[in-house]
Amino acid sequence: YKSSASRSRRGFSPKPTGHLAKRATASIHDVMDLAGQVTFQKSPSAASALQHRIHIDNVCLEKFVFNPNNLYQVELLIKETINRCMVLIWHPTPSKGRSTVAPVRVKAWVELGTQLRTRLVQPKFVWKIMTEEEIQGTKSCVSNKGLQKTELLDILRVLEVNEIDRKKYPFAKKCSSLMIETLTQTLFFEAESAVARDKLVVGLKLVIARLGSKIVTGDESVFDEFFSPFGNVDPGRPPSMFQ
Repeated sequence: YKSSASRSRRGFSPKPTGHLAKRATASIHDVMDLAGQVTFQKSPSAASALQHRIHIDNVCLEKFVFNPNNLYQVELLIKETINRCMVLIWHPTPSKGRSTVAPVRVKAWVELGTQLRTRLVQPKFVWKIMTEEEIQGTKSCVSNKGLQKTELLDILRVLEVNEIDRKKYPFAKKCSSLMIETLTQTLFFEAESAVARDKLVVGLKLVIARLGSKIVTGDESVFDEFFSPFGNVDPGRPPSMFQ
């Protein structure tokens, strides 16, 4: 694995050209526009820096509190989003002629990119349908069966779900659902809680904005943060060369 200086000498500069530059710039604009739609609140105290509770009609709802001026929280959320696996419920969008599709439990993570001799494999958002053994915790499956992915720079929007089309997603919980719109499809996921949903929404926006800005500005640290010499590795699992 070469250093940033070595990569530059060999001609691997993150300076974007053509299609990649347009995608990176578009991703930054889309994500930052969306960031303005998130309600950012300052933490009322150090003890509740990340969450607080609101009581409405005796119902307790957890809310994620994000302060964009807190650089430590921003860095922590970016690293957490990149370096962890998440268990989500995926509600596939039914195709024409089908009323609904049964939701499935998936494991999701951000897959780092890979630098090859002649090209770069871009970082991706990946989700994989979990087997019954994985759900029960009796077996850790390393198969790629049911694996799906989309490049981070292909993501146009990451949104909280305020209204649900019950004809398409009859079983989804609005308070913990999110939607990811890409160039080719719309992905509907449900997190384990409202806090987990909010952290994923904000975290993905920050990760995409960070990746796009580093590519556009030609920042060579993008290789250290978003690319791995080990290829496709999900967090918490050793690289294939060690399996």
